[in-house]
Amino acid sequence: MDENGKQNHRKYSIKDSQDHFMVVGESVEMCMDQLKNQGHPIQPFVFIVGSIFWQKEILVYFDSILYEVHSILRAVEVCYKIVHLF
Repeated sequence: MDENGKQNHRKYSIKDSQDHFMVVGESVEMCMDQLKNQGHPIQPFVFIVGSIFWQKEILVYFDSILYEVHSILRAVEVCYKIVHLF
């Protein structure tokens, strides 16, 4: 919502969805700061700490909460179910 109370709707492109569904990085805090500074709501996504081949931690972000899971397949499954449920 803007300062007048009107809802703003942003249409996400396929490229936006591809870039933000699975994020690989070293710092969860730095990634979250970058996403929050973009000014639009953060959609559920999978965050992998480390690299795609050597994961230290696998997390699913939803509604300001990070859920830890044990495999990339389970993370994709949980994220998919969240998107379709909510």
